[in-house]
Amino acid sequence: MRPRRYLIGVVALLLVSSASLVGCSNDASTSRMPSEGEASDASASNGAVDGSENSPDEASSPRTDGSRRSDGSGVLADGRTVADGSDDDTEGAGGEPANDGDINEDGSTNRSDGGATDTSSGATDTSSSGGSADDTSSGGGSSSDTTSGGAGNDTSSGDGSSSDTTSSGAGNDTSSGDGSSSDTTSGGATDTGMVDARDTISSTDTGSSLTCSGNLTPCNGSCVDTYTNRNHCGGCGVTCSSKERCINGSCECPRYHKSCNGSCVPINTDPDNCGDCGNTCSSQEVCSAGQCESECLTGRKPCGQTCVDLDTDAQNCGQCGRTCPSGQGCVNGSCVTQVSTSGTPSKCKGGGPPIEVGFSTRGDKCLGNVAQKTFRWGICSCQRTDFKNKLYTDAFTSTRAPYQKGGFGGGVGSNGYIEIGNEAEINGALWTDSSRGIKGTNKMTIEQELHSGGPVTFDNTTNVNGDAYLEGNVRGKGTINFNQTLYLDGNASITNSTTNYATLKRQDVDVDTVCKRCQSSNGIPIGDIVDQHDQGSNDNQIIGLDSGALNQPGGKRRLELPCGEYYLSNIDTQYKTTIVVTGRTALYIGGEVNSKNDFVIKPTKSAELDLFVEGDVNLMNKAQFGSLAYPASMRAYVGGSQGVYLGNKAKVGAFFYARPGSVRAQNKMRVYGGLYVEKLRAKNDVEIHYDRAVLQAGKDCPEPRPAPDPSSDAGTDTGLDAGSGNDTSSTDTNGGDGSTCKDEGRGCGSDSECCSPLVCTSGECALTSCTPLDYRCSSDAECCSEVCESTGNGYSLCISG
Repeated sequence: MRPRRYLIGVVALLLVSSASLVGCSNDASTSRMPSEGEASDASASNGAVDGSENSPDEASSPRTDGSRRSDGSGVLADGRTVADGSDDDTEGAGGEPANDGDINEDGSTNRSDGGATDTSSGATDTSSSGGSADDTSSGGGSSSDTTSGGAGNDTSSGDGSSSDTTSSGAGNDTSSGDGSSSDTTSGGATDTGMVDARDTISSTDTGSSLTCSGNLTPCNGSCVDTYTNRNHCGGCGVTCSSKERCINGSCECPRYHKSCNGSCVPINTDPDNCGDCGNTCSSQEVCSAGQCESECLTGRKPCGQTCVDLDTDAQNCGQCGRTCPSGQGCVNGSCVTQVSTSGTPSKCKGGGPPIEVGFSTRGDKCLGNVAQKTFRWGICSCQRTDFKNKLYTDAFTSTRAPYQKGGFGGGVGSNGYIEIGNEAEINGALWTDSSRGIKGTNKMTIEQELHSGGPVTFDNTTNVNGDAYLEGNVRGKGTINFNQTLYLDGNASITNSTTNYATLKRQDVDVDTVCKRCQSSNGIPIGDIVDQHDQGSNDNQIIGLDSGALNQPGGKRRLELPCGEYYLSNIDTQYKTTIVVTGRTALYIGGEVNSKNDFVIKPTKSAELDLFVEGDVNLMNKAQFGSLAYPASMRAYVGGSQGVYLGNKAKVGAFFYARPGSVRAQNKMRVYGGLYVEKLRAKNDVEIHYDRAVLQAGKDCPEPRPAPDPSSDAGTDTGLDAGSGNDTSSTDTNGGDGSTCKDEGRGCGSDSECCSPLVCTSGECALTSCTPLDYRCSSDAECCSEVCESTGNGYSLCISG
C-alpha cells in the first residue's frame, strides 16, 4: 500500500484567528469556535500496514446508497445508521481504555467496574410549543430523537452519532460526545453543541440550505470532512465501527488489526485469527506477533494463548491473572501507585487522529510522514563512524511476523569515514559519500549495495552481494568478491590482486550524500516543537496531568497516557518508573530524562508514541524504550548536546533520532528499530534489527486533495489543505530530509529516483530488490531467502531457508 501524504497540522489549525474559521455561509450565517476540550474525531489510527495482503474489504468500504454491509451494518437511504452488533466496544466514551491501569499487552482493557463510563454532557432540545419528550438513550449514540411540536430533552451519549431534528420552534442542542452528531433545524434553532474542531469549523447550522467551504461537505446540517469523519466517512451517514477510523474517506482497522466478519480483530495476538482471519492456533500454541508459536518473544510470557509482559501488564502483573486494583498500575511486576489522571480526549475513537506539528519551512507536519522519511536506515550517522567490535544488521516487518534473523534491510550509512574493526554482516546497504571511503579489517558480508565516495580497503575476505558504486580505488590484503556489477569511476583503479567481480563497468560515479537531515536546514527542530506544547497547546488539562508529575516522584510510579499530546517539564526519578501509552500519542519533555533506576516507556500493541526530548536522555540502570515486537510504533527525538546514554542492559524497540548529540552504550548495543545520530559511540558489539514497518508510518497521514472549485466558494480557504506545507507530488521535495526523491511504493524508472537506500524494483521504490521474508511470492527466485512456500491458504510466502 502506498504511503500517505500530509495536511496542515492540528497545531496550525488551532493558531488561526477566529475570523478565518468562518467557512460555511448563507443569508443568516452563524459560525462558532469549538469550545475548550473539543477535539478531532477525524480518527486516523495506526494503519494495518500489510501491503498487498491488506486489500479493502466490504467492512471498510463506504456506502452511500442505503445498502448494508454483509454483516448487517450500513446506512439506510434516509441516513439512519444500522449497527451490526458485532463490535464488542468496551472502551470509554472517548474510545480509549479508562485510566484504571488495567491495560493488556495487546492494548485492550479489562475493567473491574464492568464497563466503560461515559461522563460527557447530554443534549438539550427545547421547543416553545406544547408537549414534551424525554430521550435519555445511551451507549453507541445511534439513537434518533425527533421533536415535532414541543419541548424535548435529549441527553443521549456515546459516540455522538445521534440524529436530532427539530422541525418547529426554537431549539438549543448542546449535545456532546465525539462531536459528530447531526443536528438539522428548519425553524430557527441554534446549534451550540460540542463539535469536532477539524470537521465542522466552517459550518453554519441555521437552515436547510447549507454551503460549505474548501473540502467540507454538507451532511444533515453540518459541514464535515468526509475524508476523516468517522460518522460520515466517504459520504454522509457512512459510519465506521467503533474500532475503525476514517482514513482518506475509507473506514479502516487500526495497525495490527484486520477486518474479520465485519469486526476489527487484533490478528497479531488473537489465537483464533492469528496473522489472518480464521487462522486458529492449537491449544498448545500462543499467537505471537501474528504467528502461532510454541513460545513467546523475548520479554513476554504466555498467559493462556496470549503473550504478555508481566513487568508492565496490569492484568497480569508479575504473574498471569494478577490484576492491579483501581488507582494502581504494574511496574517491574509489582502493583504500585499510578500518576493520577482522569478522562480521555474525545478524539480517541479508533486510537486517535494522526498527530501534526508545525515544521515551518520543512513541509512535513504529520509525524508519521516525518518518521518514514527520517528512518530509512538501520544506522545513519552524520560524522565518522567506527565499529571497533562486531557489527550485525538485518530487518523484519513487525506488521507481518515476529523477528527472524537474516531479513534483508537495515543499511548502514554515514556522511563520514567508515571503519569496521571486526567481523561484520550487513544484511542491507553500506554507504558513505566521504572521500576517505571505507575500511574493513576482518571478514565482512554486505548483502545489498555498496556505495563509497572514496577508496575501499578490505584486509580480509569480503563479499558484496549487491551492485557496488565506487568513486575511489579498490585495495587491501583480503580477497574481495563483487558478486554483481562493480561500477568503478574512470579515475579509480584496482590495486588488490585478489579482487573478483561478475561484471565491471567503467563510468562516472557520483555517490550521493546519505544522511541529509545532518544538514542544519533539514534537521528536525526538536526544541521548537517542544516549545510549541509547553503552555497550554497540549491535552494535559483534559486528563488532569501535572507537567511535573515525574519530577522526583516518591516510590515506584506508573504514568498511563491515552491518545493525545502531553507535556512534562522533565523526568527525574530515582525509582522504578513505567510510562505506557494506549493510543496515538505524542509526549514532549521540556528538559532532560534522568533515571537512576529501571525505566520503561512503551506503547501498547495498538498504540503509537512520538517522544520529543529537548535535553539529554541518561538511563543509568535497566531501561526499555518501546517494544521489541513492534519497534516502528515508537520514535524518540532527542535534542540535547550529549544525546542518549544507555548505561546498563538497555532494551531498545524504537527508532532514535539524536542530534546534535550521540547515542552511547556502556554494554552491547542491540536495537530493534534504528538510529539516526550525529555520532555513534559503541564500546562493544552492535546489532541493529531494522523494522521495515516504519517505511509505512505515514500511511494514516491525511492525503492532500485538489484545491476546491473557486466558483463554488467565493471566500478564502483557510482549512486543512491551505498553506505551503502540502506536498501534492509523489516525490519528497519541500520537506522530509530535504531531498528530491521518492518514498517506498512510489513509481520509478531507475534507482536514482528513489530515496537511498531504496532501489527501483518492478517499477516501484522498495528497500530490497528481492522479496523479503513473510511477503507473498510465486517462486523461489523472487525471495531474498530463495525459499517460497505455500501457506495452505491459497498463496505463498517467502520463508527463511
